[in-house]
Amino acid sequence: LNGSTGHSYIPNLANSDGELHRKVRSHILPMFSQAVAAQMEPVIAGIVDRLFAALPESGEIDLYHRVIKCIPQEFMTRFLGFPEDSASLWYALGDILMGQDPQDPSPASAEIAIRDLDAVSAMVQTVLAEKRHKPGDDHLS
Repeated sequence: LNGSTGHSYIPNLANSDGELHRKVRSHILPMFSQAVAAQMEPVIAGIVDRLFAALPESGEIDLYHRVIKCIPQEFMTRFLGFPEDSASLWYALGDILMGQDPQDPSPASAEIAIRDLDAVSAMVQTVLAEKRHKPGDDHLS
């Protein structure tokens, strides 16, 4: 993202063209094969089971925030090879990428988004440096 904040983050596949798009796409496509999806099925099932098991047995339950929103964020944390304790940063990034909360259009909300983007960027840079020094068998390596 690059705007009036002065922050510049890694471009994604959707907003890249030409050779950069082809290069990124060629590295990403194999990660989404049917074989990889079949291997990840137990991981997803485990995440879903754990999230539902953590729900209270009675009372009002916010399934969106307690389960639905968490599944892709926890999965991508594991799938890419980020530390499991970084999931909360992905939650914040997901909120930012989905857009500003219409219930909170305040400037403070934008400041929180910038803070969270900075935290995600710092975490990604740290993890990338670790993976360069000691690669694993995850997709990020």
